[in-house]
Amino acid sequence: MRRKLILALSFIVGGGLSYLWWQAHGPTIQGLKKPQLLWVLLGLLGFPISLFLQLVRTQILFGLPSIRPLAKPLLYAHGMNVILPSMLGDVYEISAVSNATNIPARAVLTRLLHRLCTTLGALVALAALAIGSVNPSIGFAVLVFAFGCPIIADLGTRLWSPWVRIPGTQAIEALQPIGIARTLAYTLLALFQHALGACGVFFIAIGIHHGTSPAIAAMMQSIADLVTYLPIPLAGAGVHHWGITGVTAAIGSISPTLVAVNHAWVVLGGGLCIPLAMNMMGQDNTSANRHNG
Repeated sequence: MRRKLILALSFIVGGGLSYLWWQAHGPTIQGLKKPQLLWVLLGLLGFPISLFLQLVRTQILFGLPSIRPLAKPLLYAHGMNVILPSMLGDVYEISAVSNATNIPARAVLTRLLHRLCTTLGALVALAALAIGSVNPSIGFAVLVFAFGCPIIADLGTRLWSPWVRIPGTQAIEALQPIGIARTLAYTLLALFQHALGACGVFFIAIGIHHGTSPAIAAMMQSIADLVTYLPIPLAGAGVHHWGITGVTAAIGSISPTLVAVNHAWVVLGGGLCIPLAMNMMGQDNTSANRHNG
C-alpha cells in the first residue's frame, strides 16, 4: 500500500511539474524552424547505441555469455529512473538481474555499485574535457579525479562489500576487486558510451539550427546524466528536468531551445523504454506458455 501511494504521488507531482515545464518550454519547441532531419536522426541514434553499450558493460561486468537476460531489466530500469523517482529503477534492476542470472542479490548490488562508480567517473571525465577546453590545468585535475575514484572504490571492495545490505536476502562473503586495469577499461567504455550521447546532443543542435560546440554538448550530457542520479524520492521526470534546465541556465552560453528539445527527447526516450520492456516480457510469457502447452 505504501509503495502504491508513493508511486501515485510521484505521478501526480511529476505530472504537474512536467506540465509546468511544457508550459514554460513548449512554445520554444513548437516554434522551431523546420529541422534538418538527417542531423536530427543522427542525434537520436545516440540514445539506442548508448543503451546498447550499457548492456554490454553490464554483461562484461557479470561475465555473462549473452546480453539477452539483461535487456528487459535494463530497459525497464532506465525508463523508471527517467519517469519515476530516482533509484526506483535501480532497485528493480537488482532483483530482476538476480532472478535472470541466479547471482545473489547482494553480489548484484555490489557489482552495480561498481558500474555506478565507473559511470560517474565517466560523466565527470566528460565534464573535465569540456572544462579543459577553457582551462586545461583544472580540466586535467578533474580528469585525474574522475579516473582515480572508481579505481579507489574497486580496491576497497573487500572492505565495503560485506556491508552491502538488502532486506530479506542472505549475506555474502567479501567480493574480490575487479582490478585496476579492468576498472580503467570499464571507465573508458563508459566514457565512450556517454561521449556518443554528447555527439547526439551536438548533432541535434545542428539539426534544429542551434549549433553548439563539442565542449558545450559534452557539458550538457554530463549535467543531464548527473542530475538523473540525484536521490530524488518523488517526481523523477518533473524534478530532474526542471533541475537540468535550471543548472544549464545558471551556467549560461547554452541555448535554452537546445536544452528544451534535448530533454524532451530524454523523457520521451525513457518513456518508450517501459512499454518496450513490457512487450519483451509479454513475448517471453507467450513463448513459455507455448512451451508448457
